[in-house]
Amino acid sequence: MNSPIDFSASSYPSCTATCKFEFSYAESVATVIKSKIFDQQCILATYDTNSANVVTYNGIKYRPDGCLIYNSSFHTYSRQKSAGELIVFHSGMEGIGAGKLLLVCIPIQVGDSKTSSGGETVSRLINTLTPANVPLASDSSDRVSLNGNYNFSNIIPKNAPYYTYIGNQFYSTTSDTINYIVFTEESALKISSTANTNLKKMVKPIKPPVTSMPVNAPSKNMLGANATSSNQLYIECKPTGDDGVILYSKSLSGQPLEGGEDSAAPSADVFSMRNKYLLGLIVAILALLFVGLILAVVKFIMNRNNGGGAGSGGTGAGAGASS
Repeated sequence: MNSPIDFSASSYPSCTATCKFEFSYAESVATVIKSKIFDQQCILATYDTNSANVVTYNGIKYRPDGCLIYNSSFHTYSRQKSAGELIVFHSGMEGIGAGKLLLVCIPIQVGDSKTSSGGETVSRLINTLTPANVPLASDSSDRVSLNGNYNFSNIIPKNAPYYTYIGNQFYSTTSDTINYIVFTEESALKISSTANTNLKKMVKPIKPPVTSMPVNAPSKNMLGANATSSNQLYIECKPTGDDGVILYSKSLSGQPLEGGEDSAAPSADVFSMRNKYLLGLIVAILALLFVGLILAVVKFIMNRNNGGGAGSGGTGAGAGASS
């Protein structure tokens, strides 16, 4: 499977424990600027990297660095692009391999931004820059301070399903490994038509890829971010690559998964197979013991009979000699 991923399948493998995403961001000031990241034009908004802004994904702690707003989307749904895509990017604070980077991706649609604080915030970030000062042909712009603070907790959906997979950077086959969280169309951020018009005037649409990045098959977390433990049902999640190799089956930090085990609890089928083998072994041992017991009893009886016959013959011989 290659990226950017198209989410069009009717179902995906479920993932809970190893795809668990928990966050509680603090408010942040922001500097907004036009930039070029992943070889695509975008609007970049910075975020405070302090101790209050720490999130956890699959047992690894991450710190947010900022967000990127694109004209059209990397990910598609039933082969259809969204009007835009917002990506909150995080750096790993601890961990190795796939724990280095975390990208949280949310589709953007045009609608009534007042119906959700997330869409209204994204509209405010876009409108901080003006088309008059940010020409479409340029890949950069002057820095502009956001009027007021903003909070990723008001942008990233809570308790909403999301897809997750592991891969390289968009359109790259040699970058560091990245954890991707991609929210569904139902959780799209609704921006105002004014913000959408300004975005298209300042940022070029995402170009078609010239190469594909290898990724593992995606899984889906139905509980969503910040799901309470009382609502969680553990389902084993083992993301695999194109060759079927399991990339990881426990927390990337090396911590045991839920239930105190290093990997998921075996299924009922595994227990059933083990019980069958164990029962067969016990039956075989009991059969051997029973046969051994029978042989021992037969041998004992034969030895006693042989001994009794020898004793009688000796007595008769003695009696004949005496007479």
